[in-house]
Amino acid sequence: YIGEMSSVISVSLTGNVVARDRDFINALCTEFLEANLEEKNDDEEISSLIDFITLNPSLLKTIESTQHEYLPIWEREKRENRFEVKPIIVNDDKLIFSPISLNYLKTLWTSGMTEWYLPYEIGLKNLKGVLKRWKKRYEDEMVQDIAQIFRDLDFDTVEPDIEFMRRFPKDDYPTELGDFDIVAISKKRKEIWIIESKVIQKVGSVYEDQMQQKSFFQQHKEDEKFQRRIDYMTENYNKVLVSFGYQDAEYKVIPYMVTNKLFLS
Repeated sequence: YIGEMSSVISVSLTGNVVARDRDFINALCTEFLEANLEEKNDDEEISSLIDFITLNPSLLKTIESTQHEYLPIWEREKRENRFEVKPIIVNDDKLIFSPISLNYLKTLWTSGMTEWYLPYEIGLKNLKGVLKRWKKRYEDEMVQDIAQIFRDLDFDTVEPDIEFMRRFPKDDYPTELGDFDIVAISKKRKEIWIIESKVIQKVGSVYEDQMQQKSFFQQHKEDEKFQRRIDYMTENYNKVLVSFGYQDAEYKVIPYMVTNKLFLS
């Protein structure tokens, strides 16, 4: 549906599939854009948009420039010629598509932006760069939001992104500790909370899930790094208390890893 004053003939659906010539689709797109965005678009621009989501069957088995024997269904980043991201098929000068498939494609792009998970990544270097900066901002704000929770609970000390070696250079802290995302101390509760904040990215296949876990646990060893900080704080919290200006006393160390989502998605 375009608008109350639409001059475009309505499209009839057969089995939820539309088959119309390019000129008709161009006219439909033009009227939709003018009715909803109040701007004019030339035929060349609309034609380019249609080509952007039109499948090339000869490239279905291609990853970058390499042709595979089988359909590489495991690949997302370097395989942009897939039916789910190019749901229009050309046959006998007709554009054939399903409105449901187009709506699914819209969801892939809109949710992909907010979740830093594009339908594909090849040829999208600039967009990837923008999303990478956006993700970093999200990670930083997540740490600050968690820190604010402890401030709201009246913790006496709340330190986000603290590296003891740099903060207390005279206190001989080990370099391999790295930085603590959040350290929160409560004198009243006699508690020291240490928080590891991690943003887990969405995955779309078993292969990506395996690669994500391999990166987290084997390559970057995020769990081991956090465990090292837990062990050090448990064994040396008295030293940490003195560094922050507290009197030596018995405290409970409470560690938590906070993530934006579960590993399964």
